[in-house]
Amino acid sequence: MGLLTVAACTNRAEQSAATQGAVVLDPDANPRRQGLPDPIALGERLPEFEHAFRSPDGRFSLRFPTKPRLDRQLLETPNGTIELVTIACDYSVVKAYWASYSEYPSSYISTRAPDEILDEARETVVRKLGERTIFTVLADTTRQGQPAQRFRARDGHFHAEYELVLAGNRLYQLGVLRDGAYPPKVDVEAFLAGFRLWPASNG
Repeated sequence: MGLLTVAACTNRAEQSAATQGAVVLDPDANPRRQGLPDPIALGERLPEFEHAFRSPDGRFSLRFPTKPRLDRQLLETPNGTIELVTIACDYSVVKAYWASYSEYPSSYISTRAPDEILDEARETVVRKLGERTIFTVLADTTRQGQPAQRFRARDGHFHAEYELVLAGNRLYQLGVLRDGAYPPKVDVEAFLAGFRLWPASNG
């Protein structure tokens, strides 16, 4: 998925899923994390999607172009069983928007740097897409002060742009998928501009 401001961030070359183990780490000797433009300011230049979603726990909100559906499933991982919550909408037969999140144990979060967690999460996404999937890490960045990574991936038909956001123990995955070509920049940025993190409720 396209970036409006890739030049301000750390970029990496396109790689295939088969070679990801050798080249996924940032090669810079002194990598510096830089943020994308403030999503509120960016939103002033972008369309606002009609359907607002706020998570049941109040920790984030997101806007979709059509009414989204919510799905929950339990997944077995090397770190134990996790619950994956997905909110998605099929905008058309060739384009879809989705977000998912899951929470990781503190023992996993505390023993890895945020960049490592994001890289591992990206590798998992790419691996599930298939060994012929090509991916490009567009930016190591931040979203509302939280570590984030933007990347795009494609196989023979589907093209998608993702943003991973690590907020405490919770990993968010946001994406726009299109059949035949990458989704337009305005679609991706409008979707991501509608994502907001909110303080956790004490109630």
